[in-house]
Amino acid sequence: MSSLRCEMILEYQDERTAKNVAAAISPDNEDYIKVEVHGSKIYCEALAHSPMKLLHTLDDFLACVTVAEDAVKE
Repeated sequence: MSSLRCEMILEYQDERTAKNVAAAISPDNEDYIKVEVHGSKIYCEALAHSPMKLLHTLDDFLACVTVAEDAVKE
């Protein structure tokens, strides 16, 4: 069975913000999304075996990112 892959780059105003967002979402990632911080950018890679699983993974991930971004702003 083939896998689907999605890569995203999230860019922030500085490295500190990127690290804080990445740290806040790391417990939710498990084996679903690989996250690396390089400077002010977070590089994300998601793998799934079906389009719907990939969509659900990305939807959950982006929801967590939104909450983490809001928390970092406070």
